[in-house]
Amino acid sequence: MANTKKINSATIKWLILIAIVVILALLPTNESFTGTIKAFICITIGGIGMIALGLFDSPLIPSLLMMFGYLTFMDLSVIMRGWAKDAPWIILSIFIIIAVVNKTPLLRRIAFHIMVLTGGSYVGVCVGFYIAGFLLSFLGDSPCSALIAISFGVVVSLNLKNKKAAAGIMLCAFHGIMEAGLFIFSPSVGSFLYGTAASASELVTPGGYGEWFVGGLIFVPYYIIILIVTILMFKPKEGFGENPKEYFKGELQKLGKMSRDEIKLSIILVGMFVYLLTNTLHHQKMIFGFVFAACLLFFPGIKLGDKNDIKNVNFSFPIFIVACLAIGEVATELGVGELLADALVPMLNGGNPFIYLFLIALVCFLLNFVMTPMAVFSTLLVPLTMVTMAMPSFTNIFPLFAAILTGVGNLLLPHETTNSLVLFGFDAMSMKDFVKGFGVKAILGFAWLFIAVLYWQAIGYIV
Repeated sequence: MANTKKINSATIKWLILIAIVVILALLPTNESFTGTIKAFICITIGGIGMIALGLFDSPLIPSLLMMFGYLTFMDLSVIMRGWAKDAPWIILSIFIIIAVVNKTPLLRRIAFHIMVLTGGSYVGVCVGFYIAGFLLSFLGDSPCSALIAISFGVVVSLNLKNKKAAAGIMLCAFHGIMEAGLFIFSPSVGSFLYGTAASASELVTPGGYGEWFVGGLIFVPYYIIILIVTILMFKPKEGFGENPKEYFKGELQKLGKMSRDEIKLSIILVGMFVYLLTNTLHHQKMIFGFVFAACLLFFPGIKLGDKNDIKNVNFSFPIFIVACLAIGEVATELGVGELLADALVPMLNGGNPFIYLFLIALVCFLLNFVMTPMAVFSTLLVPLTMVTMAMPSFTNIFPLFAAILTGVGNLLLPHETTNSLVLFGFDAMSMKDFVKGFGVKAILGFAWLFIAVLYWQAIGYIV
């Protein structure tokens, strides 16, 4: 019966997607909306739809279908330009690094040290996981599942499962790493955003830590407010276990001294971060730091990684990134940006930045119910970049990134992202607490976007 339902569900999804593509294919063409542009839209909607609806187990197949579908009217050198950009190689390097890191107890050791330093109380544990998430956010959201798993271990060890405190602790672990991206430049995300946007508009220039932090500085108070609100919402009345600080000390003792592999790994990671954070001094490409760190893990004499780690790397995702970049490259070649700008700019209330960015965030928030965040980015980032940079109000692309991130970063239900599904999947909190925690954060996020617009006007990103 379960298999029948699954088959029926997949069939319905296929029929809906095919119907949408057929309707688009039947649209009449004219001098502006040419047959080639119509083919581009059909192939793009079809490819993104396959990914968003989960019609394949991997995004690799839709990515290949989309890229080689473009080959029917576009040169392969244009379609594959994404391989010449930093994003897929940075992401691939990070995947390799994470695969090696996960073999060691280094992440748990860092988290337990923070717990001891913050006192081991409910507030201390929440703050500790938040700080751990902040530190790990420099690597993107890849370590999020690992941090959630560690927080679950703490919840179980302190007999807090299905209590209010469990929701507070695990939500702090989640928000600490996921929300930091609004002001911490994660190369895996930032390079993808800038790379895709640059392929859509020549007015977009690649940004680094400095530019990202200046644009996102307004989200630092918001980041702290989320921590405070989450702690207060789920603060337990019944106490918080016995001697939690001693528990964390005990867990640290069980791990023993740092192994030689952990020491070598720590040195390499610290070196990588120093290279990235001093980018404004040495002016070398950030990609060098990631690629060299990933390769160094396999060097003779270090040998932290092996062939099994390479096997565990998700190679389909960099290909998916290139497919997403291909959307922008092909759209630019076809002049889709000018077409969209001419159609959408008059509809944006005179270009009022408050309304424009709020509507973008709202649309992304709603799409998140039925699409993955990456699918939302892939679908909207290219056309919205074209429209945004065509508006005289915007001198920098960062407000658009922040609006999209605000939309896709605010959830209500567990299925909306992989990490939120992992969070709820541990069965340590009720659906009521999940919706309550994320619902309040969503209200704060949309309200804070208006404050952010005032800040961007003050620093000249919006005029």
